[in-house]
Amino acid sequence: MIKPSPRRISGHECIKISIDGDFADLMELNDVDFEKLLDLLEKANEFWIIDIEEISQFVQAAMEDGKYVGGGEHVEDTVKCTPLIDTDFSTREDVKAYLTEWFTQIKA
Repeated sequence: MIKPSPRRISGHECIKISIDGDFADLMELNDVDFEKLLDLLEKANEFWIIDIEEISQFVQAAMEDGKYVGGGEHVEDTVKCTPLIDTDFSTREDVKAYLTEWFTQIKA
């Protein structure tokens, strides 16, 4: 596994959210409302993906009928990355902590 690269994006760039393989929403990095984002992710029956194409990174996690079941992954250029922080994505708080760290790290 590799560490995510130091690539950065403007806060005006968008993150793309997919739920169970279908496009769900775009959110500007500067304007991410974590409660709204987490509510959206919890609509997943199987998995969700947050993709930032400008830096070739995405984070995904498995879900089971709207419940976190762990197994989150951070991928860059098709290679699984070393996690930014230690979490297993099994709770809403785990996911929020990870996404907060990721968004902070990539924001220029």
